[in-house]
Amino acid sequence: MEIRDARKIKPEELYERRKQAVMLYRRGHKRCEIAPIVGVSAYTVGQWIKAWEEGGQAALKVRAKGRPKGLYRKLLPHEEAELRRTITDRCPDQLKLPFALWTRQAVQTLVIVPNFVKHTCNFQRR
Repeated sequence: MEIRDARKIKPEELYERRKQAVMLYRRGHKRCEIAPIVGVSAYTVGQWIKAWEEGGQAALKVRAKGRPKGLYRKLLPHEEAELRRTITDRCPDQLKLPFALWTRQAVQTLVIVPNFVKHTCNFQRR
């Protein structure tokens, strides 16, 4: 089996490959023998086996990639919802902003405007 980029393999298929690698390891195969069978490097097989030894079968499951959703956000969810509502309901010139259409800069200006939350939204900032 040829080595494929694991980022392009479906999570279910990758999980099956990991289980297969561990099964072969338990049967006495070496990592360098397992690698071509499952289509990854011997180092990757070693990482899977190490994870399995430390965490069992649950450690072989594919986790979500990337940073968690919502990490590093500047606005709270209810503030985002109110901002989204404001943008869809009004034009920038109605809010006395120097823009005719909504652009990234117009939205940034709206968010930065002092007391945006107090004047535009129906909630108080803590």
